[in-house]
Amino acid sequence: MSSRSFLPVPAVFLVAALLIGGGRARAEAVYTAGHADVGVGYLAADKQFDPHWHTHAGATVDGVVTTVDGEYEPATMRAQTYAQRLTPSGGGGLAALLGVPNGTRISVMGSTTFQPNLGFGTEELNPADWTTPITIRFHPGASTLPSGGAFGLYTTNVAGTNVVDRFFSSVDANATDFGNTLQLNPGDHAHYQWGFTQQGTYDLNFTWTGTHVSDGPISTSATFRVQAVPEPSTIAMVGIAGGAALIGVVRRRRARAAARTPA
Repeated sequence: MSSRSFLPVPAVFLVAALLIGGGRARAEAVYTAGHADVGVGYLAADKQFDPHWHTHAGATVDGVVTTVDGEYEPATMRAQTYAQRLTPSGGGGLAALLGVPNGTRISVMGSTTFQPNLGFGTEELNPADWTTPITIRFHPGASTLPSGGAFGLYTTNVAGTNVVDRFFSSVDANATDFGNTLQLNPGDHAHYQWGFTQQGTYDLNFTWTGTHVSDGPISTSATFRVQAVPEPSTIAMVGIAGGAALIGVVRRRRARAAARTPA
């Protein structure tokens, strides 16, 4: 995997991290727009998969539009979305998958309309090296979600009115088509809609399994972080309001101190 260099994180993203992260901002790259995948390679010497972020040229990382592809260890990047939509009701809707009524406003990503356009990729795996498709399993029990929040991965029709496929659910694996799993052939990639019912930080744990032609069954797990945040305009307004409140507190303290000072 390629090494990475840290770019300055714009202040608006630091404010967002502080607002939803309990006052602690992690030193992670922030991916906010363009095409990227939760990708996977294979480390032949270690006989294990190599899950990682794979950003494509044109993706926005740390507020900068990249000009080349990049790779990042899972813990060194987070995807961040402020896109929202109402859950569709057609095709059975998402009530069971996400545990909310159809027509609920949720945070979403995974398409050109709802950025960032994050998918899953197995493009770095040589099809000749694998005798089975690659299975990706989501583990709700090993994931960390905001209090009361739920995550689901699904697809819709082009119009976005009908749910077509249901792959992952933190609420009920039985609400998915294949028990919280999806399959990709080696050398492939696909995009889905990622839905989040609450704003906050989602640490999502996945396991990749497949059978290597020489090394046999292979299984590797990794956790990827996604944040559903308010729109930048909302964050800016909160920051302005917070700054104004702080100025007011300082002024009041100074006024009280002056009143107590002997003439």
